[in-house]
Amino acid sequence: MVPVPMALIIKDIKGELVVMLTDLIDIYCFTLDTLFEVFILCSLYNVKLRNTNRPVAIILIYLFLGTIFSYIFPDAFCAILLFPMSYISYKLLYQRSHSETMLGYILSYIYIVAFQDIFYMAFSKLEINDCNIQALIGQTGSFAIGILLLKILPVHKLYIYIIRSSIYIKCTIVNLALMYVIEVFASKYTDFDTTVTVPLLFSFAVVVFFSDYLLIRQQLTISRQQESLEIYQTYEPMMNNLIQDIQRRQHDFANELNAIQMIACTYSDYPSLSKALNQHIDDISRDFHHTNLVKLNMKVLAGFLYTKLENAKKMNKTINIQIRCYDLHSHMPEYELIKVAGILIDNAIEAIDSSDDVSVEIDSDGERITFATINKGPVLTSELIANMMKMGYTTKTVSSQSGSKRGYGLYNAKQLLDSYGGELYIENPVVTGDTLIRFEIIV
Repeated sequence: MVPVPMALIIKDIKGELVVMLTDLIDIYCFTLDTLFEVFILCSLYNVKLRNTNRPVAIILIYLFLGTIFSYIFPDAFCAILLFPMSYISYKLLYQRSHSETMLGYILSYIYIVAFQDIFYMAFSKLEINDCNIQALIGQTGSFAIGILLLKILPVHKLYIYIIRSSIYIKCTIVNLALMYVIEVFASKYTDFDTTVTVPLLFSFAVVVFFSDYLLIRQQLTISRQQESLEIYQTYEPMMNNLIQDIQRRQHDFANELNAIQMIACTYSDYPSLSKALNQHIDDISRDFHHTNLVKLNMKVLAGFLYTKLENAKKMNKTINIQIRCYDLHSHMPEYELIKVAGILIDNAIEAIDSSDDVSVEIDSDGERITFATINKGPVLTSELIANMMKMGYTTKTVSSQSGSKRGYGLYNAKQLLDSYGGELYIENPVVTGDTLIRFEIIV
């Protein structure tokens, strides 16, 4: 047997120790990376880790599976597998919707990689090329500074803002995350220099963001035009019905004149005659009052209001419309305006009994429209008014079939108004002993 030189044995031992040390560093970095994401998501969702769903068990299982996968699968393939595994783990841990889980995961990923980029750029400038040192210092430093900033930055408010933001901002965030994914894969699994890839990817991202902006803007314009056309096609026939109703009633004028003449022949004393004439004229005016809708310059709104009047009649309820200005102007498109008006009218109709009525007031100052609904209702506290604007909040009886649709009307109306710089006012006046609820929008 040929003896093995001691130098080779020592070299093998050193090689095994280096491999073992690298493995331990990888496990350390993976663990710290996971905890970093968990803490970021807690800050984004504004929850305590102890209040999440079985945090210890889920995190340990995730770390165990991630470590096993790193030994079974090649590096790049393992990294790809970690994305869906992370998503599923955080979905179980925080029990949020799919969109909230995905957005939170994307934001945490961007936050972490941004810190790591700063460290790796510094390593390149300082000519620190040892991968283990880079991993230890970069991961530990990113974790320490990142956690410290989480205590200072309004992370949850930023998350809420992004949730409520436009689709362009959300697409920009997704593109930024994809850029970072490409960068991480390029730096870890290729020979590209990070100092070169980051500027190139940033330049590419700027082009993509600009392209997205143009495409999304064009798509939104097309969607709005299609929606406007659909609403016009829906309510334009209603406007025709209103016109036909007016034409039909014109034939009744002769009968009404005959009725007035008969009243004059029926009563001999002036007080009785005056009372009877006034009562008859009030009845006629009430019956013909809605024909004033045809004077509105917004024909879709006129057809929409006529539809609401007819639907209320079928429910034995009354809508009284008072129009102070027929030349209406608004910053909000007509098809969006009737969405908000419909929410207010539907809520008012649901809130009254058949013996009560809803008043609708319409006015315009030449730039903005004022639209208000008034109906009987309970006394509203400031807390209740604030809650009425929240998503999912409702004071109505919720059935199993309609429960998912309740509590979104006023919230959606407020979101639409905000997008066009509109205002919403809620008043609770008392008139002749009755407590009223008045919703008024100005947009």
